[in-house]
Amino acid sequence: MADYIRTRPQADSYYAALLTDFHRAQGHAGRGDIEALLRPALSEALTEQQKTTKITNLLTKLRRSGVIANRGTRMRPRWELSYAGDEDACVELVRKKEADGEAGAKASGPA
Repeated sequence: MADYIRTRPQADSYYAALLTDFHRAQGHAGRGDIEALLRPALSEALTEQQKTTKITNLLTKLRRSGVIANRGTRMRPRWELSYAGDEDACVELVRKKEADGEAGAKASGPA
């Protein structure tokens, strides 16, 4: 049972909530801060490269959703919340995007 808990994946909304909570507390975060926050929470079944890719994809998803913005440079990112809105609104936006993606995948289905 303990192995299952450590290796099971979480929904992106879980990681988004961790990240938005951290941003509310700290105000901003560099890539190293985000890595230190999320890496321990990611499934142990993932390789280090997969964890890096997962974090990159999560940051991209949150940026494209308008939840966070990079106020730094590409070489030295400084991630901040795009707005000081309600955390539930941020997480709900991510959940909606996930649901839309799943609905699109089911609609196309196997050929």
